[in-house]
Amino acid sequence: MKASQRRSRNEIHGLFDSNGVWREEGDHVNNIIIDYFLSIFQSSAPDSGSFHKVLESVDHKLRSSKAGVGIIIRDYKGTVIAARSSPIPSCSSVEILEAQACFKGLQLATNIGISDVVIESNDASVIQLLSNQVVPRTEMDAFIRNILALGKSMSLLSFVAVSRTANSVAYCLAQLALSLDNPVVDG
Repeated sequence: MKASQRRSRNEIHGLFDSNGVWREEGDHVNNIIIDYFLSIFQSSAPDSGSFHKVLESVDHKLRSSKAGVGIIIRDYKGTVIAARSSPIPSCSSVEILEAQACFKGLQLATNIGISDVVIESNDASVIQLLSNQVVPRTEMDAFIRNILALGKSMSLLSFVAVSRTANSVAYCLAQLALSLDNPVVDG
């Protein structure tokens, strides 16, 4: 059996929403999936303080030019405030994709009025560049510059490298983004 035959059997045709209504439309199905992940991944050990965490993750199909970005914004208690699942049409490297995810997370935080942010990513090299405010002379320099420029409007901004397991919801949203044509934002 070819992989394409297997894949054609593994499709989601619809889901029941929280009211028990069967939904087949793409946006409704995507929102049901996001709501499900948000409900099962609540923090049991919240941080103290008044900052917000922007957790981001990416998924990249190596054999295609499509990638996905998942973003979760939580308050200091661990309560989810916003989420985003966003497809990225093409990307030349995973590091650039991680930098794009950090920027999209910071944009989402700004758009919903949050100015005290800790960005968490599982890409330690991108986090190190951002923490040290180093702009490399590579394709990634524009993304790093944009993040640092947007970060100047924040009252608190820090960057932390975490394991992928710490970003499991954001990673699931990144995987979901691979099947989307347009970003889905909840928040």
